[in-house]
Amino acid sequence: MTVINEKSHSKQEEDTDNKEGLFKLYKEVLKRFTQIMNNNTYQQTSTKARTVIEGQLKKHHFKSLTDCNNSLYPTSFFHNSTLNTLINDR
Repeated sequence: MTVINEKSHSKQEEDTDNKEGLFKLYKEVLKRFTQIMNNNTYQQTSTKARTVIEGQLKKHHFKSLTDCNNSLYPTSFFHNSTLNTLINDR
């Protein structure tokens, strides 16, 4: 029960933050990135844009969850992964 209440409370706070415009810049960046990808006829552009942006924002957790280490940085991973996906998606 506690977990459900915490998630519900968190969702309510997020909805309030959204109404107050706290996610506006994030949404604008996502929209622009999606537009750039749409201009090049990629598939599922919003999903890919969000995945790249979210991954970069949370990259401080990335090393402990992946094969990234001191010689393979999360930024390099996302750069290579994004380019390979976009090249192969056309």
